[in-house]
Amino acid sequence: MNKLIAIVLSSLLLTSAALADHHASGKHGDKYKNMLGRKLELTEEQKQPVADILKEQRAKGREIRHSAFEQIRPQMEALHEETKERLAGVLTEEQLQKYDKMSSRRHERMHKRQSHR
Repeated sequence: MNKLIAIVLSSLLLTSAALADHHASGKHGDKYKNMLGRKLELTEEQKQPVADILKEQRAKGREIRHSAFEQIRPQMEALHEETKERLAGVLTEEQLQKYDKMSSRRHERMHKRQSHR
């Protein structure tokens, strides 16, 4: 049970970090930088160095998340297999096929989002 809790918490942490990174890049990043500039009352001389620092830190954060995910990937795959095995004891064959299809779609969407970063 403790392993399951640790895996779920790790997944939530990675998801939160990924969302934070998403909002700090692209058009969301511009809004964030503008808001930060206003709230901190940055001078023109400060804006670019602050933007550069934040960009570097986001890149480092992506590396950390990628590394962390690679470390927990085997556990996540094992958890997925265990879930599927347990569901096979409860669901009908048709329901299990639907579950597999839903799970595959979710997995594809996740990878698609990851590849856009």
